[in-house]
Amino acid sequence: MVESACNFLTHHKSNPGDDTYLDRTAAISTEEGNLQAILLGTRTPTPTLVDALLVLARHHESTRPRTDIVQYALDLMHRMESNQGQLGDVLVCYGMICCRLNRYNDARAHYTAARSAFLSISDVKRAAQCLIWLVGAYSHDSGDGDYGRNPERELIADARAE
Repeated sequence: MVESACNFLTHHKSNPGDDTYLDRTAAISTEEGNLQAILLGTRTPTPTLVDALLVLARHHESTRPRTDIVQYALDLMHRMESNQGQLGDVLVCYGMICCRLNRYNDARAHYTAARSAFLSISDVKRAAQCLIWLVGAYSHDSGDGDYGRNPERELIADARAE
């Protein structure tokens, strides 16, 4: 059942703007409860399971943002052998969901951790993208009260340097 749920989600993966986005989102919404029950009941972490959880978490981000699925994916990642690219993807998704929930401090922490994961595998393009998301998170909420510092400018300078 887990393999079928993973295959279903992988097959229905899409992004806003894709021709099939609305149909695939509707299909995931129809089966969301079943898929979630199956995937959350799985205790053996695999890259395929994490990918399926990411599809479901991204679906949640665009429909009803919540962190339960992406948190479970992150927990599984910590129990798996190191896959920094996939860890970065989970952390980026977590950051995006946190932004949608107006939890900007959490989003910044996840984007920063994702950037570190991407840099550890020399993926400077995705690391730079994390800096752009960090700027967005800072622009919505300064959060730290340090008005003498301009983290947005520092992050932009870092992105340009990469």
